[in-house]
Amino acid sequence: MDILIYNDRPDYIGGCAYYARFKAILAQHNINVEIKTLSRKWVLIAKIDLFIWKKTGISLLSYIRLAQIIRSDQKFIYGSNFFLPKILRKKLRLHVICWFPDFQVHDLPEYFTKIQIKRRLIFEKKMFNYCDMIVVQNEPDKWRLSKIINDKPISVFSFYETHPSKKQSTAKIETNYEKEKNDFILVAAQGWAHKRIDQVIEAYDASTYKLRLVIIGKLYDQRDSIYTKRLENLIASTETVFMGYVSENKKNELFRECKAVMNFSKYEGWNSSVEEALFHKKPLILSDMDFHRDQVCDAMFIKDKVELTNIFSGVTEVKSSIDYDAELRRRKTTVKNFIKELQNI
Repeated sequence: MDILIYNDRPDYIGGCAYYARFKAILAQHNINVEIKTLSRKWVLIAKIDLFIWKKTGISLLSYIRLAQIIRSDQKFIYGSNFFLPKILRKKLRLHVICWFPDFQVHDLPEYFTKIQIKRRLIFEKKMFNYCDMIVVQNEPDKWRLSKIINDKPISVFSFYETHPSKKQSTAKIETNYEKEKNDFILVAAQGWAHKRIDQVIEAYDASTYKLRLVIIGKLYDQRDSIYTKRLENLIASTETVFMGYVSENKKNELFRECKAVMNFSKYEGWNSSVEEALFHKKPLILSDMDFHRDQVCDAMFIKDKVELTNIFSGVTEVKSSIDYDAELRRRKTTVKNFIKELQNI
């Protein structure tokens, strides 16, 4: 079985990482995944094509791509804006699988305008008519989507880390967190407002610094420039160690050296830093919500900033209660189930 992905959003870091991990995981199950990433100079053309499709139901880019693969054995298109009528897909025995990453527009309406929400909901409803299967990242999303979509199979595809992204360096990383002898808690995230990194920093600033706070990632929210500025000010005015966007070697080194990995997000689909923490067998401190409990049922869950402060102050001990081998088996089982469902559509 071969699967083809057209990555139409090379600017979407999370999506690119998802596809790369998807490819690495399925390779372990003897399934070849080819990723064709759209050149950045073509992104505008793809957006125009998407706009035309929304208005007319015709996607010229989809037919151009179809011409490229029609003579090949390729029969599975995954996660892409590939819009062909059902009758044509059936005739060509071509299966289009839609990756539905999350319910952000449904669960975080405060971050979107009414027009954006309306457009997104219309797009989702229309998009589902052009696919043969929908893939979600967790069981809660599968349950919710099943209430909306009745005529499409829905599968859960869970991540697991297959191997370090690149060859590890044994050299020490010279960073300012090494100036402190204390252990540190690592936060690896993009700077979206719903990640609530500001609340983590405030809780840390209110603590006695028994555990340090190290943050990596691109802390920028294109939807909320005011929040981005507030985050920058908090980092500058506290003893938070912010390292920005680091290399894979540095990131893996930090995961290995940290006391625990923290994610206090208000909302998640399936968090990649959580998976990386599991790979390195590190304790996880997560916001108490269904999405995190589905991803790692035996992590350490917290509800508010007071609990965060107590952790940084050493009042609350970081618990290492995760059965890492069981979590890996659970993820591999979901992948096998996904493959079975894929073969049956």
